[in-house]
Amino acid sequence: GPVSVAPQIRFVTGGQTLLSRGPGQEATTVIQSSYPGLVRAWQDNPWDLYDPISKEHITAFRTSGNRHGLFAVGSSQPTEVLFDAVPSELAAEPPAWGVMSADGLLVYLSTGTAAYVAKRKGEALAFGNLEELGFDIGLIHDVSPDGSLVLASGHLPIKWGTPTDIAAPRRVGLFEIGADGHVVRDTSAEHAPLEAFMQTPTFLGDSRGILFEGDDDIDTGDRLFVYHFGAATEELHPEALQDDDFNTPCAMSDGRIAFWESMPGEYLLRLYDPEADTTETVHEQWLPYTGYVRCR
Repeated sequence: GPVSVAPQIRFVTGGQTLLSRGPGQEATTVIQSSYPGLVRAWQDNPWDLYDPISKEHITAFRTSGNRHGLFAVGSSQPTEVLFDAVPSELAAEPPAWGVMSADGLLVYLSTGTAAYVAKRKGEALAFGNLEELGFDIGLIHDVSPDGSLVLASGHLPIKWGTPTDIAAPRRVGLFEIGADGHVVRDTSAEHAPLEAFMQTPTFLGDSRGILFEGDDDIDTGDRLFVYHFGAATEELHPEALQDDDFNTPCAMSDGRIAFWESMPGEYLLRLYDPEADTTETVHEQWLPYTGYVRCR
């Protein structure tokens, strides 16, 4: 099952990934933009993973020899994450997006046109073959914390942007997965709210619903929503400092929701507690927007 992990919010500014434990806690750098012989592969889409087993942060780097790979960044020098076999598409270009299961046993890497899964071989950061999922899936957005479902896109329309633009409005699918991480069946038709375009969809911490940013075409742009499985879609109402312009949310394991509040040219990282109906500022600085925040 999921490994116990202290709540954390990761975001990117100035090319570096910072981690905050919450309001009032100083953010610390967990991934630099470069290390000796390594430069971050994606400056415009700076995704990362947190491995709950090794407690290391992982992202894609290019080497000084122009080879790319995933590297874990911990207290020691960056170490490469190993796979038994890597498909030619991923060997040619670094993955545009990656997610890891809550137990650390599965990793999904996506190119925007295809998605792959690999299973961990032990406690070390070594995985078996990266195998394509099929089903015309181009991007795995998230794995449910209980390990039963994945949120995917690429097999349904994307409204604008490139397939690798994680913030682009898109139709998403909900797929059941097996213990090896492979897709068992497409359950999208069982969930009517998935017929709408949405942005940056992620699972709730209890795996019982989907958190997403609305889309302008359905008059829900720049606002936050939760679709509860088997129930209605609910709009969330954080208390804004400037304007009700909320972007790219993610759900923490304890039910709180991190998001960016926008004003022209700048963004502030906020934290909303739906149960208490309170909103706090995570990082007391307005920042240029990267479209990126992660809570797991």
